[in-house]
Amino acid sequence: MHGAGANAAKNQAEDVKALGGRAIIATGDLINLNGISGVIFWGNLTQKRDIAQALAARTGAILPLLTGLPNAGYVLEEQHLCVDITAAGGNAALLAKSAPDT
Repeated sequence: MHGAGANAAKNQAEDVKALGGRAIIATGDLINLNGISGVIFWGNLTQKRDIAQALAARTGAILPLLTGLPNAGYVLEEQHLCVDITAAGGNAALLAKSAPDT
């Protein structure tokens, strides 16, 4: 969250949490801030441009700058599990038998 003022940032964080996401209020260097997957900002055009440039200067994934209300597509984390059964000749039962008990 990077709001135009403390109240805007607080409202943004509440919106994200209401959707089941996690939020932090960022007050510093967006280029080097770790653990974020996007920025929400409600404010003037000059500040938006500065934030967009900071996000573009980051290494790694391209992060979105949201300028409106967030939705679940932006705030929820999606995880995938892929099991490659090629080594078992496409036989998932054979692969399951060779897996160690946990």
